[in-house]
Amino acid sequence: MALQVGLLAKQSNDTDLASFQQQDKKPCASLIALSKHIQHDLSAVATTTRPGLALCLQVGLDYTKQLVGETGLLFIPVHHMEAHALTARMVDNSLSFPFLVLLVSGGHCILALARNVGDFVILGETLDGAPGEAFDKIARRLKLQEHPQCKGMSGGQAIETLAKEGNIHLLDGKHLFRMQRKDCNFSFIGFKQAVFRLIQEEEKLQGTSNILENVCDICASVQHHITRHLVVSGGVASNGYIRHALSRLCDHTSYKLVCPPPKLCTDNGIMVAWAGMEHLKLGTGLADNPQEVRFEPR
Repeated sequence: MALQVGLLAKQSNDTDLASFQQQDKKPCASLIALSKHIQHDLSAVATTTRPGLALCLQVGLDYTKQLVGETGLLFIPVHHMEAHALTARMVDNSLSFPFLVLLVSGGHCILALARNVGDFVILGETLDGAPGEAFDKIARRLKLQEHPQCKGMSGGQAIETLAKEGNIHLLDGKHLFRMQRKDCNFSFIGFKQAVFRLIQEEEKLQGTSNILENVCDICASVQHHITRHLVVSGGVASNGYIRHALSRLCDHTSYKLVCPPPKLCTDNGIMVAWAGMEHLKLGTGLADNPQEVRFEPR
């Protein structure tokens, strides 16, 4: 069993926490009742305790403590990024340790060597931002939330949608990524600044009242150049363009590429449960005293 709690980032004060807990008492009571009913089928509860938004982690952990306290189930605190990394072993049971994994999200960009469950060596990480964050900020700057094809989409989804109709060469020759370090780290701040300057230049020509006429070209170029930066260092995300580029690279170098389906790349309870099961099979990661476990936002 995995407990996954999702909250809006803006819901982060004590009033919101109290309100959420009051509203969610009934679902939690139902969960505990269900757990007692099928307790013979359960061995443990796995819950994300780090890293993440403090409010989300607190609510999930509080409910987990209540659950394991009333049922006596084992508790496995799960590292959010490890859960993402281990998902690849769920979709391909032939994938054995060690393997390289790159985690790309709104807040992270980490290249690591997975040596075993709970044993990861970080080879490189972002120095100043993440691809998902870059997509979101550029999408907001382009006002994509107002585009008729992008209603209700995240920044990354909107850019990927419009990029299909655009020209990827708009940003060619602008030296967007100037990494002088001889390591596996990533940097996106210079790229974002270059794109913002381009948008500003286009707005001077086209005005700011409407969405830019060449917005599809900008989206295609943004996606293409971020992909080049990731694939040179090795990377994967739920973005289809990035997956395709990395697949071509792995075919060329005779490496096997394992990509979970997009629905398992976003945050989900399944990956948390799988990580918990991986630890449970090895007898690792179990909390000796569940009531003393603390969450770690960073």
